[in-house]
Amino acid sequence: MLTLDSYLQEQPIKECIVPYTDPVFCQAMIKWLVPTDQPIQALEHPAFQNMMNIAAHAKDGVVKN
Repeated sequence: MLTLDSYLQEQPIKECIVPYTDPVFCQAMIKWLVPTDQPIQALEHPAFQNMMNIAAHAKDGVVKN
């Protein structure tokens, strides 16, 4: 019996980076805001805004040191 087993190779799992869009960001923000019981004002806090500004400048969503 012939099989394809000798031709099959396991492929490494690639990291999936979701490209930024406003709707994707809003959805992620809500998924963080609600379960962590954050007040809506947390989104307006200067420290949160600074964190988002830093993250927005990451190349392909990833910063490597």
